[in-house]
Amino acid sequence: FLFLICLAFSASRNAWIIFIFGIIILLICKIINLKKMIFIMSLGLFCILSIPVSTYRIGLGDSKIFPLINLFFANPIEIALPSPVGTALSRFALWQAALSETIKRPVTGIGIGVFAEYIGVKVFGAKGFHAHNIFLNVLVEQGVPGLLIFSNFLVKIASKVKYANPVAIVPIMMFLASQIPDFFAEDYTFTTIEFYFIAAAINSRKVVSENSGVQSLTPLLGTEI
Repeated sequence: FLFLICLAFSASRNAWIIFIFGIIILLICKIINLKKMIFIMSLGLFCILSIPVSTYRIGLGDSKIFPLINLFFANPIEIALPSPVGTALSRFALWQAALSETIKRPVTGIGIGVFAEYIGVKVFGAKGFHAHNIFLNVLVEQGVPGLLIFSNFLVKIASKVKYANPVAIVPIMMFLASQIPDFFAEDYTFTTIEFYFIAAAINSRKVVSENSGVQSLTPLLGTEI
């Protein structure tokens, strides 16, 4: 429950979508049943609709049904909050700019780690903006060869964790999916956490034995499972 409250307070629509995606994957992997999925998603929706910052982010700030946001503006100081629609459209502006620069430099790209200074400034007049898409960010900075190398890296990981424990696989899938409308993977905290789950998935991978079903490839405490 505390996790759902924190998720609602994050005011991140990307986080909410990826959370729903993760719950569905857990259902497909039979880690949770349908009743638990409905309960968790209903509780999450309740938290989002009950917290002012979340209702504003989904465009319900002025709604008579969810007026809690108005409590913060009874005696307001002039604060310009970003428009929920505007923040969504800004992604399309960044994607369009990234594709335009890729067409100009399809082989070399613009250089690693310079998107914020080069394109972010050009689009919004201030640096600090990434492409809000991990594949576009790699493509525009490292060119088509860089994207192919990165894609090959993902394929290699997928081949290693094909038969891994779903508990380790689901966070990896959620993490990668979250990078499609955003790109916070450049933060070392998130990359460290992600590599932990990748290592856990590889170490828990399983192969189907011809004789005895599923066997683990990794010994546990000196004994084989």
